[in-house]
Amino acid sequence: WLLPRSDICQVCAAQSVDQTPPLVTLHLSFDGAGWVKSAAGSSDCFSALAKETPGHLGSGALIEEAGQTAVVEAPYNFSKSRGTLTLWYKPTASRAKKAYYPLFWSGENNDVGGNAFWLWLCDGSLRFDVRDPQDRYCTASTAEWREGQWVHIAATWDCA
Repeated sequence: WLLPRSDICQVCAAQSVDQTPPLVTLHLSFDGAGWVKSAAGSSDCFSALAKETPGHLGSGALIEEAGQTAVVEAPYNFSKSRGTLTLWYKPTASRAKKAYYPLFWSGENNDVGGNAFWLWLCDGSLRFDVRDPQDRYCTASTAEWREGQWVHIAATWDCA
């Protein structure tokens, strides 16, 4: 599932005039011991209880609880000024179970204005947060997602 243009976050009003082709700065393959296929910055990947599992294309990471994570250092691998985050996700937990599941997170300060980025599942919706002074975020429904079926997620931002 690719979020249609109307659902893609327009978290920053400024539009970039730079025509530089986008580069992949971090590619996690989840294959083998390191999980990082390529990285512009650190290629160290730290896993906290996440397990390799068959994925949509190659391998994936099995993360079913909030305490399970795969962590890669952000410098040079992630730009808060602009970018796109895409991933395949297969829900494994029952939709009746209400919980918050982070799919992506970057930042040390979670307060409004702390500039942390979050992509997470929140009570029946997918939510993308930019913890800027305006506390901007957007949501998309996950009502049609089914347990065990792959969905494609994309979040795009341009704060340049």
